[in-house]
Amino acid sequence: MSVLDVNDEATGCTQVLLGTPSVENLGRLATVVWTHVEQHGGVRALDIKVALLRLAVEVGLDEEVSRQAINQAVPGPSNFDVDGNVSAAELVGEDEYASASAIVLRLGSLALSTAPGLPGWTVHETLGLVFGNTVRTRGMGAKLVTGIAANFGGELPMYTQLLTDARIEALNRLAAEARHRGANGVVGLAFNTSSVFETAIEVVAYGTAVRASRPQ
Repeated sequence: MSVLDVNDEATGCTQVLLGTPSVENLGRLATVVWTHVEQHGGVRALDIKVALLRLAVEVGLDEEVSRQAINQAVPGPSNFDVDGNVSAAELVGEDEYASASAIVLRLGSLALSTAPGLPGWTVHETLGLVFGNTVRTRGMGAKLVTGIAANFGGELPMYTQLLTDARIEALNRLAAEARHRGANGVVGLAFNTSSVFETAIEVVAYGTAVRASRPQ
């Protein structure tokens, strides 16, 4: 059963969207589903948004336009994709907790910390090592700019963006593996970057998946 089939009205709206794909019908479905969930609970906002976006893409609607329509009806992360990944810009939100040793960040349903534990949380079970990696290559344009910049000093913006994108991708893949194991947290989070060959780099995000709870 889909997270969108919360009641007969939502099921009917889904059928309308399948028969007549439009952003308006998508928005109507999103509103009906979220109204029901607000009243009865049981489903995360992000899960609803991802399911709606997947459906929109399946029926041929523009992904970005559909995302905007979904965001208008359902709260939660606004920069998400069909795989449930959330942009790095939304890693730090209202669920940010500082301590002397670490900050707990949120990536969707996951709590992340570079510390051995989650400050303010209780870890109940350790599920083992999880990691995510990506290999990125630099194009000829980037190599040319790098060669010029090396003679004059300063930042290499193309490489900065390359590494930023690679870290986000690696982190999203780590998060997917942690969720697959049933974790809601990752501790000891760290990154490692290395050269694969002359024109490629590998970025790895790794940590320990855990099940934890935060006192209410």
